[in-house]
This record gives sequence, structure tokens and C-alpha cells, in this order.
Amino acid sequence: MKKYLLFIIFIIITVSLCGQNKYSVIKGICIDDENFPIQNVGIYRSDTILIAATDKTGAFMLYYVNVGDTLFFSHLALEEKKHVVKIEDFAAPLTIVMEMRPINLPDVEIIANVPHVAYDNKVVSVVDYEINDKGIYLIAWRMKGYSLLHLSFNMDTLAELNIPKKYDNLYKDIFGEIHVISDSYTYQIGHKKYRNRYLKMEMLYGMPTPMFYQIMGSTAASTDSIIVTGNYFFYNKELYYYKYKIDSEEKPILIRHIVDKVGRDDILLILRTGGTSKNYFELFCKPIYDPLFELNNELYLFSFDEDKFFKYDINGREIMEAPLTFHKYKHWRGKMKLSKDWQNRVLMDPACAEFYGLFKKDGITTIKKINLENGDADRIAVIGGYPHIENLKIYDGNAYFLFF
Repeated sequence: MKKYLLFIIFIIITVSLCGQNKYSVIKGICIDDENFPIQNVGIYRSDTILIAATDKTGAFMLYYVNVGDTLFFSHLALEEKKHVVKIEDFAAPLTIVMEMRPINLPDVEIIANVPHVAYDNKVVSVVDYEINDKGIYLIAWRMKGYSLLHLSFNMDTLAELNIPKKYDNLYKDIFGEIHVISDSYTYQIGHKKYRNRYLKMEMLYGMPTPMFYQIMGSTAASTDSIIVTGNYFFYNKELYYYKYKIDSEEKPILIRHIVDKVGRDDILLILRTGGTSKNYFELFCKPIYDPLFELNNELYLFSFDEDKFFKYDINGREIMEAPLTFHKYKHWRGKMKLSKDWQNRVLMDPACAEFYGLFKKDGITTIKKINLENGDADRIAVIGGYPHIENLKIYDGNAYFLFF
């Protein structure tokens, strides 16, 4: 009986090797519709068995496949491609062309089908941009120098202003006003307006940049009644939010004190044992991320160090508390663990009154809409076709970003 089993196994192996020797292997490459190679494409047989993946050049090699086998080429951001193996595939390199996956979500479409280039000008490079209810502001570089452009949401140029090259950053303050910034000086962008049209742009209310950051740096949000400041302490591991009543001399009132207990205790232990100097922590300790937003005269606090979400009314009184779980997953042992893809960033869409979390894995960006009732994610969208994006913003249900 043992000899018979060994014989069967030997026959199976021999047949497989004979097939391999007869046809050798299949070599190929995966590219997109613009002929760029695609990395990390999974290649499956029978739609379930992973047999290979493409390298950084898009290349792959397939062993133990036979004529008539059905192969599936799969990628998170691209449409799945099916290919039936032919004899000629063993003789010449196989090229698989894959297309971007359309993104459609229930009830809302964060990204209309596949991403498209909103501002496409071959002689202009976008240095920085910001968005408010007046439109889109771009710092653009062209051969003749730097320009500040004001665009409508349909990408029509409403106004243009030549600016010195040193002004290479835009900043949106808590009131939604846009500022153009250099290392030395800062100006607010103003408009001459006729009826409902924004006409010529102007640079107003100039002040030294250090003074501007001193005034605006700790200001986190505001309503019609209060201004809220955020102040870091103990090497950026403690955060205090205070509210100041507008046009009042009353003392500030503490809204929330947030502490990264693990980080604080680790620093205390190192300091007590003389592991490093205080200057090291002052320079390199990254601030904890617990952002505060104003929306429709209410305040929204995402306290990730407490795994809680808080909502405050126009006067800064707490009116809601909920858990935060959208950035975590349930481990097989039952505990909630932090997702490695979570980018510690919340995006607010002021036009739609919605919040989103940002995730990245292998260069692919994912946006998750946050359900403020239970703190979980109720809609997910993958930005396909652009593996490395920067400066992502969401406005009126559309995602905007820079790519190179």
C-alpha cells in the first residue's frame, strides 16, 4: 500500500515537471492604461489561490500553470483582470493592462467615479492650496514667477495676483480666512467684491510671521460666543483646552484636559533614570493628536488619547459623549487594537457637516467617514490611481489633493 501511494505521488510530480519543462514559465508585466508599471498586483488561480505578485517594476513570473488555466490579476485600487492561459504566453512576455477601479458608495459618493485632475496646466506647478467657501486658492509657479490664483469649484480662474517667490505657503485660520505666508511676513488675502462676485485680490493686514503664529498658534476654534485655545504641556504629552468668552474679562474656563498616560509615564521613567536630557524631549516629542473643530457654531473634539468623542454647544458646554472606534479593529483575542494604517488625521467637510479619518497602506489612501453617534466608520472610499498623494482635503463631498 505504501509503494502504491508513493507511486501515485511520483506520477503527479513527474507530470507537473514535464508540463513545466514543455512550456517553461510565463514571464510578464502589469501596467496601467498610461503604461506605468503596477506594484503589488496579486495573481490568483481559480480566483482563490495566490501564486505570485508583481514587484516594484510590475514584473512577475508564473510557475506550474497550464494552458487553459484562468488567472485573476487583482489590486486594491484597480479593476480585476481575468486572463486564460494560452500556449503563446509561454513564448513571449505577457502584458496585462489594468484600469482604475470606479468608487461608488451607498448614499454618498466621496470621489466621483475615478479621481480626475482638477487643475491641469502643463506650465504651472501647484506649490500649495487651501479651500474655503469662496473657492480654491493656489500658489502656482510658472516660468515668470509665483502667482496666487483664486479658482471657483468649477476650476474657473476668478482672480490672479503676482506674489514674491518667498510666499510659498497658505494658512486657513479658525474663521476660514486664507493667509499667504513666508518665513518673515504674513498677509491675509482680501477681495474687492461686486455684488456676489469676488474680483481683484489684495494682500492685507501684514505682520511678521513669528507674531502671526504667536497669535494664531494656540487658537483652536471659535463660535459666536467663545474662543478656544489649545496649550501643550509636559513635552507635548498633555493638552489643555480653555474657552474664553468673547468681549468679556472673565477668566478662561477649562473645557478638557487630555493626557497621553503611557507616553508621559515613559518620559518620567527615562528622566528619573537619567536616560536622556530634557532638551531631547522638548525637540523630538511629537504632540498628541486630539483635534478640535468648529462646525455650525458647535465644537467637536476627537480625544484619541481617551478614545472618546465630545460635542459642545455654542457656549462650550458638553452636550454629547461617544466612543471612538473607527481607527481600531477587533483583535482575535477580543481586544480593540489601533490600526497600523491610521494616519492620526481627521478631515472635516464643512459644506456637508461630516468628518473623515485618513488611512494609508502600501501607498494607497483610504478615507473613512466617521459616524458621530457611535464613533465607528460607516462609509469607506479608496482613492485609486494615485498611489502617493499629499495635502488631502474634503469639501462638499469632493476629495482634493496634490500628486506628482
